[in-house]
Amino acid sequence: MAKAVAVQSQRGVPMPNIPEMGQVWEPMAQALQLIAMGEQEPKPALDDAVKAIKENIEASKSE
Repeated sequence: MAKAVAVQSQRGVPMPNIPEMGQVWEPMAQALQLIAMGEQEPKPALDDAVKAIKENIEASKSE
């Protein structure tokens, strides 16, 4: 397991340290839950999450 973590740490990209990241967590969590429960296929669930994230970011800029 340690080897797998080491390999992935070389491939990973750090998460940006920007305020907009706060708009990502809830839509992604909802999408992953829908996928895990078999309620939605991955692509549409993730496409919906991306749409919600973009809408949330735009809404937060207008506040």
